[in-house]
Amino acid sequence: MPQINGKFVRLNTTVLDKLLSVLPYRADRLLAETAENITNDIDAHWSQVSPSSPGNPPAVVTEELKRSATIELLPGSERSKIAKQLTYKADHASFTEYGTLNKDGSTRMAPRPWFRPAMLRARQSIVGLFKRIYDVSDLGGGGGV
Repeated sequence: MPQINGKFVRLNTTVLDKLLSVLPYRADRLLAETAENITNDIDAHWSQVSPSSPGNPPAVVTEELKRSATIELLPGSERSKIAKQLTYKADHASFTEYGTLNKDGSTRMAPRPWFRPAMLRARQSIVGLFKRIYDVSDLGGGGGV
């Protein structure tokens, strides 16, 4: 709590200093955990039928899409290690997610979304992730900044 003593205000920044020292490690660990949880969620929702019906996730046949998942630092974030990205690098990843069109604009392959639904399912855990990253209850100082 700020202390007012005459004309001076003293602010104890101990908890903030501790948070800033653990933040990169904590964020890195929790973002990697969240990306892995999303990958596991995607794996749990692949279609069991091949070919899958339009609007449903694709089936795992060759495992190329499934194995193409990577969790890596975003370019330019090497110093902070806070920015991670989950990427599926298979050539057909976006084709299955969004579908494809013929030259005349008609649908060639209807979308079989799998990534966006997983992100929607993960929304609450992502909100919880930020609460966990910035939680100061384990840093002392009364649980508040």
